[in-house]
Amino acid sequence: MHISQPKCTSAVITSFPDQPVILSRIYVLTADEAVSGITPVSTGEAVVELIRNSVPTRWRLPGGADHLRHCAQLASRVPMFRVRTFDELHELPVLAERIERHGDENPSV
Repeated sequence: MHISQPKCTSAVITSFPDQPVILSRIYVLTADEAVSGITPVSTGEAVVELIRNSVPTRWRLPGGADHLRHCAQLASRVPMFRVRTFDELHELPVLAERIERHGDENPSV
């Protein structure tokens, strides 16, 4: 969450699928104001983003060769997009709608 927002938790016990769902795309949220719209991320950049946002890196643990290989495999199979995130929490529904619309408009990506 954005640093200016208070953090809260709540248990979520409904609306989860009973079966695995195919991962058809990944969206990387960025605060970079130069990013406009939803833009594709190259495979090389996707590997970097996956490493940067994965458990070993976030928890400062060694990832190793297997971790790098898994990130590279995922980046080569699942398209990734960069989208500018929200500045204030009330903007979150608009961001979610943009991402959902992007997925609906680009189903074969």
